[in-house]
Amino acid sequence: MKERFEYIEDENEYLKKIRCLSSSGRAKERQKAIIVAELRQTFPLRILLRISQLPRSTFYYHLKASCIDKHRTDKHAIMEVFERNENCYGYR
Repeated sequence: MKERFEYIEDENEYLKKIRCLSSSGRAKERQKAIIVAELRQTFPLRILLRISQLPRSTFYYHLKASCIDKHRTDKHAIMEVFERNENCYGYR
């Protein structure tokens, strides 16, 4: 009984978040992943994924995709050198 009550409470909190973020009432997978990540601190991930009908792998995919690229400055420097050398790689 207690577990069922907690599930309903979690579901209610999730639905509130969806209504705030989505004007159409339906959230896309990326939005669902953001909501689950926010609520993850207070509710169990397993329950949130079940409520949102979001596969675990999809959640982690969107979580990783939202991370900052730590090699961004290096990639930018490489592209600058590439463009300066008439878009050629190598020494020939």
